[in-house]
Amino acid sequence: MEPGSTPARRGSPPLRAVVCAVACAIASLAFPSGTSTADKPVLLASIPPPAPPQWGELDNFLAGVRGRFRGVISYYIEDLQTGRTIVWNENQPLPAGSIIKLPIAVSVFEQELAGKLLLDAEVVLKATDKADGSGVLKRTRSGTKLTVANLLELMLQRSDNTATNILTDMLGLEEINGSCQRQGLTATCMPRYIMDLTSRDNKIENYTSATDMGRLLK
Repeated sequence: MEPGSTPARRGSPPLRAVVCAVACAIASLAFPSGTSTADKPVLLASIPPPAPPQWGELDNFLAGVRGRFRGVISYYIEDLQTGRTIVWNENQPLPAGSIIKLPIAVSVFEQELAGKLLLDAEVVLKATDKADGSGVLKRTRSGTKLTVANLLELMLQRSDNTATNILTDMLGLEEINGSCQRQGLTATCMPRYIMDLTSRDNKIENYTSATDMGRLLK
């Protein structure tokens, strides 16, 4: 989404009924009825299989979203079992925002697997580490000890900008960008830290594409 753009209100997805049916099936396994006994087997055969994906409906729904969306939109959807995709504007580099935190996490795991970084290694939070925007570490007492695993969790679950910048310091921008290249992310680059607004104002921006993020998650 371009800065300042506002998404139009979206309608209900056509697959909501399918999702609800699957959720109900899962709930019935997790919470059996009051007449069930502990030693009574669950009859999996009695649970109807989920309906096949309605690709045409999903494609039409997304086309409607595109028509109402005020801004630049891109997406990449892939069925990992069949390889079927639905894409739109998928290769265009767009400002990454907080999604750049996913390649950072991959770079951390690469370094851990290579024996160059320990997930239980400790760092001490400094006042100079604290970044504005999302996250809880900006309000955490300076001097608090955190592990690399703590920082990863905060970055991915809470989108913590301070945790992101500490990990970026540990890895270095060059290593993060090298990791993106090794993963085949052709449109993804990170030339600046999160919340470095001065660099952003000078047109230095982090970029990625829908295809790159689909490849990374796959």
